[in-house]
Amino acid sequence: MMKNICDNYAEYGAYGVCTMNGSLGCKCMKKFTLRSPQDWHNFDPSAGCVRNSSLNYSHGEGFIKLKGLKLPDSPNILVNESVKSAKECKMECLANCSCMVYAATKMSGCITWFGDLTDIREYTEGGQDLYIHLAASELDKQKKDTRLIIIIFAALTGMGIVVSALICFLWRWRKKKKEKKKTEEVGTDHNIDNEPSE
Repeated sequence: MMKNICDNYAEYGAYGVCTMNGSLGCKCMKKFTLRSPQDWHNFDPSAGCVRNSSLNYSHGEGFIKLKGLKLPDSPNILVNESVKSAKECKMECLANCSCMVYAATKMSGCITWFGDLTDIREYTEGGQDLYIHLAASELDKQKKDTRLIIIIFAALTGMGIVVSALICFLWRWRKKKKEKKKTEEVGTDHNIDNEPSE
């Protein structure tokens, strides 16, 4: 039986995600980048990934949600079975400046991770939702990107409505023009038929 490359422990280093897609079957977590692009191009992704922006534990920091992942490995992990909701788990993570990721699970309650995360896998079905701690600057970029997408979508939708209305107008105009021309032709034929013969 062929072994799944994702079964190799920590194959892609810290914050690397095994996806089974692409030439290496891996990628960095969202808002992270390659620690060593050169090693990556040489098919050695073990150096893992690093944050695009370092945490400075200032006002405005928060989390982004990543879906369908295997719970990561870390030597520093805290489990609080009494906390079940994602909102409470978020507050627990924010209360500790060393908290990197949290997950609210049905079985184990609130799980928080500290330090680098390894052995992360992305599933096509199922998996766990993870909330990644990000710097305020990264969240601001995401908000701006979201606003830009909304603006572009709204503009395209508006253009689509205008174009559709124009096409509809032209179609009705051509239809009326054809009907008018047909009516005129019928009237002309009728006049010819009624002319007295010599």
